[in-house]
Parts: sequence; C-alpha cells; structure tokens
Amino acid sequence: MLRRFSINFALFSMTLDGLFVFLGLWLAGAVRPLMNSISGIVPIPSPVETPTILYVLFPVAWILIFSTLSIYDGRKYLHAVDEFVALSFAVVIASVSSAGILYFSYRQVSRALFVVFVLISYMLSFFWRLLARIYFRSQKIVPDRNHRVLVVGAGSLGVKVQQQMNEADLANLTLVGFIDDNRELL
Repeated sequence: MLRRFSINFALFSMTLDGLFVFLGLWLAGAVRPLMNSISGIVPIPSPVETPTILYVLFPVAWILIFSTLSIYDGRKYLHAVDEFVALSFAVVIASVSSAGILYFSYRQVSRALFVVFVLISYMLSFFWRLLARIYFRSQKIVPDRNHRVLVVGAGSLGVKVQQQMNEADLANLTLVGFIDDNRELL
C-alpha cells in the first residue's frame, strides 16, 4: 500500500509525472493538426512528427526540475494550495527549460504544439495530485501506535489543548497530564 509520505510514493509520483509528460507530448502532436483552423496558427500537415529524443529529454528534465523544487516531498506540502502553487511554479520552470531545449535543438517544433504540450502536461499532473489527495483524505488510516501527550503548562493554553484533544476524539492520542511550575494551577 502506498502511503503519502513514503519514498515509494515519491518514486511513484516521479514515474507518473514522467509518463504524463510523455503522454502530454504525444497528445499535443495528435491535437496540433486539429488547430489548423484557428486564426493566427500556421496550418501544418498531419500527423506532426515530434523528434523521438524529446520523448526522453522532456520527462527527464521535468522530473529533475520537480525534484529540485521539492515537489515530491509530501511533508513539505501538507496543504493542497501550497502543493498546487509549487506545482504551477515548477511547471513554469520546466516549460521554460523545455523551450530552451527546443530552441537549441529542434526549432521546427511548432509553438502551438509546445503550448498545448505544456497545458496538457500541467493538467494531467494537477489532476492526478488532486485525485491522490482525495483518495488519501477518504482513507481513515489510524496509526497502530498509541501516542501519549504530556502538556507543558496548565494555564489557559494547556486547557485549550486538552479541550481540542477531547473534541477531536483521536483514537491514537491519550492525554497523560500536565506539567507546570505553578502549583496552584495543578
């Protein structure tokens, strides 16, 4: 079973992102001839011949950039908004890098094809992460170990912590007691 904060999930995420970048490039090549009727886009013959090496370079480059920007660190992005902002930033950096690869190697690749590729790859990366978050949120996995909590300070904040623990009713947390240097509060 994949756990959200495990190394296996990070490797799974890298593999899935690489496959989606590959798929995005392939789908962009398939969709590009359909865009010939849009004004401002130069008509091209179908099908589009995307250089084969790009199917290797782009996924590797995107995974390296995502890794460098810590996209695969599940503990860094506990909130969905933070993860999707970081993902958007990483996609911008990866797409600029991919555009640089094209500029220095394969200039005949259509700009419209490239924009469609970036949009498809971003959407696929976004939606699989969204589905993963929904899946992990729906799972009510209770850790096996029981954690004992000792609250330091029996003042108003300590009492508030106790109330929140009681309201949350977590099966794996047990309040052991309070520690305070003021004997009147105990």
